[in-house]
Amino acid sequence: MTPVAVYQGRVAALDPTTGQRRWGWQAPEGMLVAHLIGGEGSVAVGLTQATISLGVHYANRFNRLVEVVVLDAKTGQELWRSDRVKDFLVHHLTIADGGLYVSNHAILMHWGELNRMVRFDLRSGKVDFDEAPDIDGKSNTWKNRFAGH
Repeated sequence: MTPVAVYQGRVAALDPTTGQRRWGWQAPEGMLVAHLIGGEGSVAVGLTQATISLGVHYANRFNRLVEVVVLDAKTGQELWRSDRVKDFLVHHLTIADGGLYVSNHAILMHWGELNRMVRFDLRSGKVDFDEAPDIDGKSNTWKNRFAGH
């Protein structure tokens, strides 16, 4: 895996021996990198809206995503992007078993979703599943997916 560095809305892959830049990628105007993870030949970038005050860039403090972008780790070429996770409150992204997992951790008083998880195919961006957990105990879908782990 190529080490990756982040500065404001920019991502750069660095040579692991020399530290020289191999490639760079720039987030769209008004976006900052909130999350970054590499693995399985890809780099996943979670983007959030930027706030600029007195020339200083700030990510929104709750890491509310606008979209995710997946780049090829060797070239930096954009493979795909999706706004399916727009407004997710995200603590981290996960790459495993050929997928990118994005979980929403919003806790809304007495209504709404407690959690939601989307799994994207890492290479194509196809959504493999998008599920909310069983909050009221009437369905075993969420529990069965993670049973035995």
